[in-house]
Amino acid sequence: MYKIPLFDLNFDKKEEQAVLEVLRSKWISTGHKTAEFEEIFGNMFKAKHAVALLNCTIALHLALKFVGVEKDDEVICPSLPFVAAVNSIRYVNAVPNKRNKIRNLLAEQGMQTNVHYPPVNRFSIYKENYANLPLIEYAAENLFTFPIYSKLELAQGPFISNKMIESLNA
Repeated sequence: MYKIPLFDLNFDKKEEQAVLEVLRSKWISTGHKTAEFEEIFGNMFKAKHAVALLNCTIALHLALKFVGVEKDDEVICPSLPFVAAVNSIRYVNAVPNKRNKIRNLLAEQGMQTNVHYPPVNRFSIYKENYANLPLIEYAAENLFTFPIYSKLELAQGPFISNKMIESLNA
């Protein structure tokens, strides 16, 4: 079995003490530390309210509900998402974007897009244990990227946005 870490952990005694404090309080998910975090986070952004959620999938799901995404709406997701992006779209019965349709419309507007990767389960490292991953296959067939990169000039941002809007409205 392969174990590929996403990052190196760098915790010290301060983090250990904070975890022990929460465990000893017997309030693991919605205790005083959560309320304290929500208050600090809300103050940072001058928000009247802030709500801590269990994970990104729940946050994306609530965000889609909040902005009014409904059944059969098309939602564009990043080209290399964690599965949370596609799952949250499915939870509201919406449809992750139809990649080829949108790519063709953008090409007609003079915008280049790219597809960068095959489904991860097709890589030799995963084939043996993860041959059948329908959600990953779906994502690989439906996602693409825009020409957005670190040296993009400020004036190019509106151009990309406007071309995207024009294509979606075509």
